[in-house]
Amino acid sequence: LILSLVPSPNPSTLAYLSSDGSLVILSGEQLRSEIKGWRPQVWLDERYLLVSRAKELAWVDKTNPTKVIHYADLENTVRGVTISTTGSKDVVN
Repeated sequence: LILSLVPSPNPSTLAYLSSDGSLVILSGEQLRSEIKGWRPQVWLDERYLLVSRAKELAWVDKTNPTKVIHYADLENTVRGVTISTTGSKDVVN
């Protein structure tokens, strides 16, 4: 069962959270399911996926989806993420 689905800018790649808690990255013909407990939020580009777990943000490299790289600890639980590129710097809300 898919709980959360995030398509990539690349039409042959997507990420989803399965009902068993696995973060699954489907890229072309390869199905990768190495990480548990992280929810996909948004693709930063065709390679990097921003993920969350409670109050943590991190990213995963789709070429090596066996580990999560810590990004930030936040005050509140992450419920969703949007990225703005309209200013001089990218901003994650």
